[in-house]
Amino acid sequence: ANDPNHFTYWADYGGIGEQGPFIGKGDVIGPYDYPIDKNGSINDVDYYVHQITAAAPIAFGIPQTFNWAPYDSSLGSRAPTAKEWRNMFYQNVADRVMGLVNYEVGVGGTDTLINTRYPALWNESTACASELKVLFGYLLGGTYKRQGQASGVLCSTWVLSGKTLAVVVNMTASAKVVSFAVAGSGTLQSLFAGRPIGMTFADGNLSGSIGALDAHVYVLTSSTA
Repeated sequence: ANDPNHFTYWADYGGIGEQGPFIGKGDVIGPYDYPIDKNGSINDVDYYVHQITAAAPIAFGIPQTFNWAPYDSSLGSRAPTAKEWRNMFYQNVADRVMGLVNYEVGVGGTDTLINTRYPALWNESTACASELKVLFGYLLGGTYKRQGQASGVLCSTWVLSGKTLAVVVNMTASAKVVSFAVAGSGTLQSLFAGRPIGMTFADGNLSGSIGALDAHVYVLTSSTA
């Protein structure tokens, strides 16, 4: 970077084919997809972001907070719901991003901000920002493993100091029952009170039910941690 006290950051749409040549040319890359009401699927976020984070040492996620209508009237006319936004947020987390930046804060190029136009989305974003602070130790210092997908449900883990963080994201519009093999032993707890739960840990398997578009965050603590 020209200024060694600040990182060089850029963002662009697309997967490794579009952004691959730019990996390593700066400090941070920002892959994104904005699928809500755009004839896309919410799991497009994982599809594109995973391609980049698998190759780039540091990436920021950019969850969608706008509606497409002011930019393209042929597309949809609504912003993500709070639940859709949290789903995209945790898709990014599960894909090993190191930071997140909402796009956009203004509404359709106006002076109106999303906290006024979309208060539920804004409140969810604020809540998840607080959750992200709790997760930082795992995300930055833990040993990461993408456990993979099962029936449209994504699972990733981070191991740090005898504890395992597990993020499970249902990227579909229906409830699922899934199971992932996760190394470790001990007690499984939801990391955040009041958030969706439905899974248990036994015999090396994290398994159970997860609601449509839900994201679960668990910590597995061994008896010796």
